[in-house]
Amino acid sequence: MRVHLTKQQQLDLCKHRRTQHPHPSLQELATWAQVTFKLKRPPSKAMVSRVLRQEPVLQTLTPDELQRRRTQQQHVAALDAMMLEAIAFFEDGHVALNGRLIIWLARRCADRFQIPMAARPRFTRGG
Repeated sequence: MRVHLTKQQQLDLCKHRRTQHPHPSLQELATWAQVTFKLKRPPSKAMVSRVLRQEPVLQTLTPDELQRRRTQQQHVAALDAMMLEAIAFFEDGHVALNGRLIIWLARRCADRFQIPMAARPRFTRGG
């Protein structure tokens, strides 16, 4: 069973390490994370090490991104924003939207962003 931390928890782990002198060991950080975040088991030393190496990236994330366990790829966030704008535009114009139209619209937006087919979200009616 793997331990999953939100990006905020990962950043808190990095901040905790920076405030401790001398720096705690990876095992001590894992134990601290287990107690602080009320985890069933401590994260592995490899995971703690990986999180510490990611600190510069973690510091650049927005508050919304920090609440996630995984960050969205940039093109997916842009596609989501464009879809929200398009749906709001159609609703303001009292245009009836159905699942097929939304899927068609999402594909056109993905084309506009030139998102490669392999990197696109799956546009299905079932979700």
